[in-house]
Amino acid sequence: MKTVVASLALIGAAIIQPAGAEDRLIAGFDVAKACSGDISKLCSGIEPGSGRIKECIKANAQQLSTACKEALAVMIASGKPVDVTLGAVEGKIIHVENAHNYPFCEFGLIIGDSFDTAEAHIFNTTGTSDCPSRLDDKIVAAGPEAFAREHGAIAGWLNPRRYWMFDEFWVYEVGNPHDFAGVMASWMGKLPFTALKAGASGTPYNPGKIYRNDTFKFKAGTTVYLLDAADGGTFVMQSWTDHYEPSLTYDKLKDLGPMYKKLPEGWKFRIKVLDSDLEVTPPAPDHLAIVMQDEFRNTFQGCGYDAACTYKP
Repeated sequence: MKTVVASLALIGAAIIQPAGAEDRLIAGFDVAKACSGDISKLCSGIEPGSGRIKECIKANAQQLSTACKEALAVMIASGKPVDVTLGAVEGKIIHVENAHNYPFCEFGLIIGDSFDTAEAHIFNTTGTSDCPSRLDDKIVAAGPEAFAREHGAIAGWLNPRRYWMFDEFWVYEVGNPHDFAGVMASWMGKLPFTALKAGASGTPYNPGKIYRNDTFKFKAGTTVYLLDAADGGTFVMQSWTDHYEPSLTYDKLKDLGPMYKKLPEGWKFRIKVLDSDLEVTPPAPDHLAIVMQDEFRNTFQGCGYDAACTYKP
């Protein structure tokens, strides 16, 4: 996933609020408290009034403390109700029979009253709509803050266009689709923000766990791209992207081995044509998939660590 970006509201008008906006008023006081040190440090020579402090905070957004950023995000989110339907619809599944090299995008919204207790909700276009190749440009141009604010979230992100590598796909917990910048995506899962944050360091070859109630199927005869870890586990590529390495194409996946410059000691890239079907299902009851990314942000699923894979390829 892309690095999670906090929704940065402006501090102006945080204290003076119309009647009936008690939650927003409380959030305003939280902002004033959390950002007092930032204001003293970054805006010490600026006279308050006429929005000057607000403009100073905006100009120095990248230098704000984490506490200030998070308080600002919560404040702006408290002014707009969440406009997405969260959670699975009973009995609804998504099944894609021809999933190999299928393009998709993924959206995330961090929703809650604080970052300590918030949940990350995941929305995916698979089986719902197409994913335009430059959708990320549209959202980035508007600003990640605007994207989060539009949906009543305290933070948000977009996974740029990716392509599935398996042949068939089932998702057993699916919610209603929602419109994100003109693209429809269905709710497909959630996890605590604290867990997401711990696994969103962007460090390649660093496995983490994510809740996912689904099944991937690679059919016999399919070529799979594997990373064998030093501990004996094997990671099978589940999706690829050219967003971080523009020269990468589907046909060039076979050449990844020499391209890797950051493989941990003892790791090896391998290509295999499967002799029999390989299915990957995060085991019940926890449905936790072991997932990691390589240095080009291609995503891999772990086999040999639990009962997720029908066998280790």
